[in-house]
Amino acid sequence: MQITNISDAQSSLSQLIKIVQETKEPIIGNAGHPAAIPSAFKENL
Repeated sequence: MQITNISDAQSSLSQLIKIVQETKEPIIGNAGHPAAIPSAFKENL
């Protein structure tokens, strides 16, 4: 589990998206507390 603060997530969004696409679940934190868990879009074919 990787915790990333909001300002780091903003400055490295493409890297964060790559991590999410690799099925990892980084946690975005705010003031030291978990705030969001981004997830990959999965299209039903």
